[in-house]
Amino acid sequence: MKKPELYDKEYRKRLKRVKSMKTSFFITSLLGQNAKMKWLRKKKVFAMLGDNVLYQPNTIPNEPGLVKIHNNVRIAAKVTFYTHDVINMMFQTMDQENYIPHRGCIEIHDNCFIGGNSILIGDVSIGPDAIVAAGSVVTKDVEPGTIVGGNPARVIGSFERLHQKRRMELGSTSDIPTDEQLWERFYNRKNNTRNDKVKE
Repeated sequence: MKKPELYDKEYRKRLKRVKSMKTSFFITSLLGQNAKMKWLRKKKVFAMLGDNVLYQPNTIPNEPGLVKIHNNVRIAAKVTFYTHDVINMMFQTMDQENYIPHRGCIEIHDNCFIGGNSILIGDVSIGPDAIVAAGSVVTKDVEPGTIVGGNPARVIGSFERLHQKRRMELGSTSDIPTDEQLWERFYNRKNNTRNDKVKE
């Protein structure tokens, strides 16, 4: 029986192009955030890249054409986009037949934040007005106006509630607490929590 082709010629060509693009992007990342964003726009890497986007990862997805990023989106470091899997290759070896790669799109709508080390699985839509907490694994759509977290990600809060809470912290850069002040607040909160538990 003839061994199945893992990839056709066109697909292999595309993989080679993406590998070259990923190497170029990583080198550009070393030059800083502005250089990174200019490179992404110039190369038209994603299916869509809106205005006022911060993209902190130092790598791009294997299939960036399956990712759309709308306006005012923040994507923290080490976020991973899985737009395909390689399960088809395992089945091909088992069955000695050609299987089509399983692929899916990822769309991040306006006013979204994706926390560091999160994983986004293909066929998900996020937002608008949504937050994905750090370290989350997003396997289903994130509804507008929600905050999700965990593995798998589930709703843990409200976008609007956090927005209102953060509005209480408006001010200028001179209002930003020093490291010492933050440590003092941290220990005060911890001591108050311990004291409350002792009273119970």
